[in-house]
Amino acid sequence: MPKAAAPRPAEWANRRDRHEPFDLDELNRVVLDHAYIDLEAARRRRGNPLMRIGAALMFWVAALGTAGPLFAAGVFVSGGGYRKFSEDFSAGFEVQCIYIGSILGSVAVLYFLVPWLRASHRQWSGTLAAMSVAVAVTTLILLVLIYTSNADIYPRLPMVIPVWITFVLAIAAVIADYRLHSNVKPPEVAIDSLSDEDIEVLRASRRQALRIFRTQGLVGYGEFTDFDKSPL
Repeated sequence: MPKAAAPRPAEWANRRDRHEPFDLDELNRVVLDHAYIDLEAARRRRGNPLMRIGAALMFWVAALGTAGPLFAAGVFVSGGGYRKFSEDFSAGFEVQCIYIGSILGSVAVLYFLVPWLRASHRQWSGTLAAMSVAVAVTTLILLVLIYTSNADIYPRLPMVIPVWITFVLAIAAVIADYRLHSNVKPPEVAIDSLSDEDIEVLRASRRQALRIFRTQGLVGYGEFTDFDKSPL
C-alpha cells in the first residue's frame, strides 16, 4: 500500500505509535509539510459555497456513499428478489432503491475524486482509496444479488446499469489514486507570507491531530489549549 510523502496531520496522528511521547515540533512539521495541499483546497472552497457545505458534511457524504449500495442490497433481498413471481407483487420500490443507492455511492466517490484530480499536487490518498474500495465492494454485492435473483420479477438490463456505473467509477478511482499520485513532497509554504485566514486553516488541521492525541491520552485537556494556541 503506497504512503503519502506528506501525510494529512489527522491521518498521521492515527497511524503514529501511541507508545512514543508527543512532540509538538514534530506535529508542526507534519502540518507544514501538508500545508500546500490544505491551503490550495481551502482557497478553492472559499470561492465555491457548495464545496464549503460539502466539506462540513464530509462524514455524512462518506457514510451515505458507503451505505447506499448496501442499503439497496438489503431492501432488494427483503423486498422480493428471491420470492416466487406473483401478479400482485410490484418490483418498483426495490428498483428505485437500487438507483438511489448507486447514485449515493457515485456521489461519494466523486466527492473525494474530483478535488483530488483538480489538485496541482496529488499525493496518495488513503481516504479516496478506502472510500472507493468500500463502494466497489458494496456495489459488487448488489450486482451478485441482482444476477442471482428471480429474472421474471427483475429484468437485468435496466437494474444493473447504475450499479455497473458506480462499480466501474469506484474501481477507476482506486486505479487513478494508485497511478496518478506523486511520491514527492508538496512544495514548501513560506509561513511568514500567509494571511491570518490561511494560518487559521493550518491551525484547524493541527487541531484535528491534537484532538486525536487527546483521545489517545498523549495530550491532556489543559495542554490541548496551550498547544492549540501555540505558533506553528
